[in-house]
Amino acid sequence: MADWVVVLSIIIKRLEEHIGAEVEGIDTTSNIDEDTFQQLRDALSKYSVLVFHDQDITDQQHITFSEGLGRIEMSLPSDPLGDGAMFRMSNVDENGRIISPEDSRSLYTAGNMLWHSDGSFRRVPGPGEPDDAPSGNPPPPDTPKPDPFGPGPPADAPKPGADPFGN
Repeated sequence: MADWVVVLSIIIKRLEEHIGAEVEGIDTTSNIDEDTFQQLRDALSKYSVLVFHDQDITDQQHITFSEGLGRIEMSLPSDPLGDGAMFRMSNVDENGRIISPEDSRSLYTAGNMLWHSDGSFRRVPGPGEPDDAPSGNPPPPDTPKPDPFGPGPPADAPKPGADPFGN
């Protein structure tokens, strides 16, 4: 019996002139090797948005796949739409009913439409976020620059300055 290896070829096609690409040849529910994840991270860095069509994926499979792309930013405990690594944007609840405008999830979403911030305010921004604060002030020179798709700084890394947002 001969030894053999299955090599998956992925196709990454630009969708629009400035943003987005469609990825073919990936089953996001399977074990994906590091070389393929590197290709996906490179494409994400280049196109900002990747579209994977026809993926029948559970929440846990989605989390596992996402971890291969980089560090996951957890939702805040006070966020009624978040549940740790998952964040659901919908006007329909888990039973298929329209969420009332008075429900805390609707109120949270309405407030988010008035004020929204990504993680760029953090001392060490997350993947794909600007390197400086919304004010445009650069972080202190000794602030580590993370690999946007890496695990982030070690837990014991010194934190330059106090973070007023508690992050």
